[in-house]
Amino acid sequence: QDVVRRLLKNKQFEFVTGGWVQPDEANTQLFAMEIQLQEGHDFIRSTFGEEYIPKYGWSIDPFGYSPTMAYLLKKHGFEAMLIQRVHYRIKKELAQSKHLEFMWRQTWDKTGDHDIFTHVMPFYSYDVPHTCGPDPKVCCMFDFARMRGVTGYVDSCPWGAQPEKIHDRNVQDRAMLLLDQYRKKANLYQSNVVIAPLGDDFRYRTRQEADMQYENYERIFEYINNHVDGVQISFGTLSEYFQAAMGTFTPPILKGSFFTYADRNEDYWSGYFTSRVFDKSLDRQLERVLFAASTLGADKVEMQEPRRALSLFQHHDGITGTAKTHVVEDYAAQIHKSIRFCQDWIIRK
Repeated sequence: QDVVRRLLKNKQFEFVTGGWVQPDEANTQLFAMEIQLQEGHDFIRSTFGEEYIPKYGWSIDPFGYSPTMAYLLKKHGFEAMLIQRVHYRIKKELAQSKHLEFMWRQTWDKTGDHDIFTHVMPFYSYDVPHTCGPDPKVCCMFDFARMRGVTGYVDSCPWGAQPEKIHDRNVQDRAMLLLDQYRKKANLYQSNVVIAPLGDDFRYRTRQEADMQYENYERIFEYINNHVDGVQISFGTLSEYFQAAMGTFTPPILKGSFFTYADRNEDYWSGYFTSRVFDKSLDRQLERVLFAASTLGADKVEMQEPRRALSLFQHHDGITGTAKTHVVEDYAAQIHKSIRFCQDWIIRK
């Protein structure tokens, strides 16, 4: 925690969204969505301090998006949010009109008081091959965790071309190749600021992997900053991106949800709306008894265990039913225990 505090203070690290989980937005209800956000923020507040409560949302993996989450983040003081899993045809339409950044407005909001600035990532995925620009073959060449010999070696690039260590002889060609992808991505947005996330699931588990990514990109950044007029590139955080991009143009207004999600070839992600209905039913039962206990006077401290059990299940692989069987069984056991806890508290009351 001391290391994290130092990084937070130096603004080398920050919390994004800060909820207990990155929640699903199709099967959840506002009550549970807010509890998981509160639990996460309460933990940050008590562990690190009020000043580190996030103001920017990061939601790259839920299978579609609801304006209810946008409403909730705005209610809790958020200024902007980033999303990823949007239907590929909608992404194409937004990209063609340079509307991948917009003010997300509630359908019932006539004045825009609840608008929140929203950024949509433009490509297929949030991993390194799909974030630097439109060509995953090129982007994968800059995922240095895929180089052979790196501890925790990730699979080689499936497009054939592989990353190679940046040195004086290749830095110019490689830097300009990457910059071309950044520029093509920039053409999809109205601001002159581009964000290119550099990560994926289960990354940065070893120091060597982190060093490879940092050192090679540092060489590329140094070359671009010193040799390309009109371009400045650096490592940064999500808040630094939004602070640089917001206010530089007038974003359009968008209403509605991003359901049902399809990532390619009309493969619609809708089975999880109704899968594992027993567990979805348990979730609702816990919500009911937790709400009842709260209205009878139970505070957050007394209800911390059931609040956190409910919060955990809102995960986009929890209430959706997309987790492995043994994980789902563990969810169910925790929820059942929490239901009994709330019921016992109500009886004692």
